[in-house]
Amino acid sequence: MDTWKNSRRPALELHALGRRAYVQWFALTGSFLLLLGLQGCFFNAPRLAAWELGATGQLPDCSVALYSDSVLWGAHNGLNRWPDPPGMMLRRLRPRYGVTDRTMPGASAYAEAMKFTNIHLASRIVVLQYGMNDAGKGYPYEAALRAMVLHVKAQRRTAVITGISNVVGGMALRDEYDTTARRVAEETAVEFADWSHVDFDPADMADPVHPGEAYSARLTQRLAETLDRVAPECRGGSVVVPVELSRAYPDQTAAMP
Repeated sequence: MDTWKNSRRPALELHALGRRAYVQWFALTGSFLLLLGLQGCFFNAPRLAAWELGATGQLPDCSVALYSDSVLWGAHNGLNRWPDPPGMMLRRLRPRYGVTDRTMPGASAYAEAMKFTNIHLASRIVVLQYGMNDAGKGYPYEAALRAMVLHVKAQRRTAVITGISNVVGGMALRDEYDTTARRVAEETAVEFADWSHVDFDPADMADPVHPGEAYSARLTQRLAETLDRVAPECRGGSVVVPVELSRAYPDQTAAMP
């Protein structure tokens, strides 16, 4: 019996060597094919142009935060919100932007300045759309707006002031406060969207102070064009920055705008 086993051992060892060689060949072949597939993915994947990556070769920072009252919140007729609010419009117009929605119905620069000037700002661009409630309620406006802008600049962020959208039926301080917003933007060297001069038809209003969808879309388009001046590298159509759209005050029930 031992003799028979010994006589079979060379054949068994040869068989085992053959099986190992087959397994190694199969593994190497699979790895080679996988490598070819990955190579195809890398070399055939769409590339960003040099201008899209910027001078450093890194993806641009296209983050923007919206601080606003009910106009950028997308309100109409009380606490109703358009299904396509300005934050969503902006994301569609400029898909590269990561949009953080910090809008709040009823907000004013006067009421928000103290809280705003004590928060950390993470977004590269900070849009300030205040003044409607300040004008409507006769709040002091300039000092609060200026403090907000200086806080943005102190944190090495870029501020954009929208100005005040148009109303119907009159608002005593609306024009004066819009002029104030323009002057603050000029004196602090930040971009001004000049919402007062966006095409306006009273028929496009949802109520006396809130834009209807068409007017809201034109205001958002002007804001997008203003952002283009701040960050032209973020104007392109492909999504290169994750988009996060959130509500800062989802349970807000304050009177509007």
